[in-house]
Amino acid sequence: MALSLGGCSGLKTYPNAMEKNALVHVQSNRTGLLSRFGVALDLYTVDARCGSQYLGTLELDQETVQLGLPLEQKVLLAYVFSHDAMLGTSGTAVIEMMVTPHRGEHYEFNVSYLKEGYSATGQVFAPGNPQAREIEYARLQDCTPAV
Repeated sequence: MALSLGGCSGLKTYPNAMEKNALVHVQSNRTGLLSRFGVALDLYTVDARCGSQYLGTLELDQETVQLGLPLEQKVLLAYVFSHDAMLGTSGTAVIEMMVTPHRGEHYEFNVSYLKEGYSATGQVFAPGNPQAREIEYARLQDCTPAV
């Protein structure tokens, strides 16, 4: 629950000041007169004991967002899909994945919030290798501390 609160509270905007090593492609057709639909990305670093430190939230309100991920440390990306209606109904869903960005690698994420549902996927492109590796879903609560 703590992860979903970070995206909703707007307490801290992710500075996104590092060298851009990732692209987030956003597709959405969710609109409504009396409703607001949104997608945000909460970013955390995760240490060897599975402790997390909140880095900030990035609103995904453009079709393509350039992102600078911290290098050489595990990063949790929590995609927060939210729906708020003026009539009082609301909801939030979160998709989490973890990655350890390395220098020279490039990352691409595809996020969709469509009438049919929502999804988030990611790929890693290593230097000199045109074949991408899929980033697996990983929740912080399932993290196993390093021994």
